[in-house]
Amino acid sequence: MAESMGISPTTLRRRLRADHTHYQFLLDRARQYRCEQQLRNLWLPGKCLADQLGYLEVNSFYRAFRRWTGLNYSEYKDRYYS
Repeated sequence: MAESMGISPTTLRRRLRADHTHYQFLLDRARQYRCEQQLRNLWLPGKCLADQLGYLEVNSFYRAFRRWTGLNYSEYKDRYYS
């Protein structure tokens, strides 16, 4: 990310710290937003959505999804896509 902005990783961390945030927090919010947008358009299996969002392990996606929604992925599907 820092390279795409033309700055060093240290500078990026320093600027994020000055704004009282962290890269991981911003990445999590971006993934949550992209997940919500995708599920508004089309239901995808968790493995596919996890891959689209850049998760290396589908279980990490499922944990994040539950943190974001308060529901596990199958509960969410049953509630909103049945």
